[in-house]
Amino acid sequence: MGAPMNRRLVLAACVVVFGACDKKEEPKAAAPAGDRPAAAPEKPKIGLDSPKNNPKTVEVAKKALACPWKDDFDAACADYKTWLEDKAIYDEETFISMLEDPDEKVRFLGAKRLYDTLGVLDDKALAERLLTVAEKSKTPREQHPLGNSVGKIQLEGTDLFPRIKALLNAKETTPNMRVGILGALMKTNPASDDAFNLMRESAKNPDFDSNVQGTAFGAMSWHTKPAKCDAFLEATQDADDGRAGDATQFILRSDQHCDAHYDAVIKSLEDRVKAKKVTNALFGDALRLLCNPKGTAKPPQVKKAAAIAKKIAEDKKLEGRIRASGITGAAECDPKGAKAYSARFKKETDEDIKESVARIERLAAQKKK
Repeated sequence: MGAPMNRRLVLAACVVVFGACDKKEEPKAAAPAGDRPAAAPEKPKIGLDSPKNNPKTVEVAKKALACPWKDDFDAACADYKTWLEDKAIYDEETFISMLEDPDEKVRFLGAKRLYDTLGVLDDKALAERLLTVAEKSKTPREQHPLGNSVGKIQLEGTDLFPRIKALLNAKETTPNMRVGILGALMKTNPASDDAFNLMRESAKNPDFDSNVQGTAFGAMSWHTKPAKCDAFLEATQDADDGRAGDATQFILRSDQHCDAHYDAVIKSLEDRVKAKKVTNALFGDALRLLCNPKGTAKPPQVKKAAAIAKKIAEDKKLEGRIRASGITGAAECDPKGAKAYSARFKKETDEDIKESVARIERLAAQKKK
């Protein structure tokens, strides 16, 4: 009885064992979609490859990129000329996209076209992208054109002025970019008090070089409000005679509409002549501007200006070019007596004086015809 029982136990064990050996492993269920590793996102196309670009503009740009390059594209290359001159490819967004391109030559094309043809940039989103490029740019040849384009951003209706001011004043901003910004911002926004105050501050900023300061000073003339006349009047007393002379000229230009300050400037010139502080020709030339027949000076002001000009002309201690400016100023302020007055200087040997006298005689001869 024991043997059959053992045989059955062995068979049962074999069934269990072989059954286990024959059993196939169940396939694992797929991991839920949320547990799978995310695929790396495709990098957005930028620069010349941006899908938002104007196809025609991109086509012409790619042809221009094949032109010979050595710090600039060959000006004689026909495809580069097309890039510069073809009005049909003008597209601000494409040009700004090109500024974002890693290829310096692509950025150059975009910056060049914007510099040459951009009027007023009134799209805030594009302006913000342009500012981002300018803030990051380190390439020397891009500095001035980028600054100029930043200066063409419309300020009204945006909050971009603080960012532009910060870029201008940043220590790492180059003089070329500063000149570009200052040379365009006031002209683009002539009624902006923010822009004017920035010009006035920049003209005196000791951290800026003389070229940057001078650009800011001259840019004040684009302002449409009387504050510029006050600023120029103050500058007529500047210790720098060149700055003082420029300020005098700006006030006496009829297109500046600073008539209310004419008497004060005439008095300033009288004092300067008496103090022997006429150190350049800008002052005599300013009198000529005041006496422009199309100007707004009154007869008594013109008469005083003529007297000042003659004192400058007759001071033999002054340089010839300064005296020549006085002769020309006197002729403009007293046209009827111009020829007779200039004849007093015919024996002078200084070339500038001789040229002024000859010019007055030519004009007198033309009037007789």
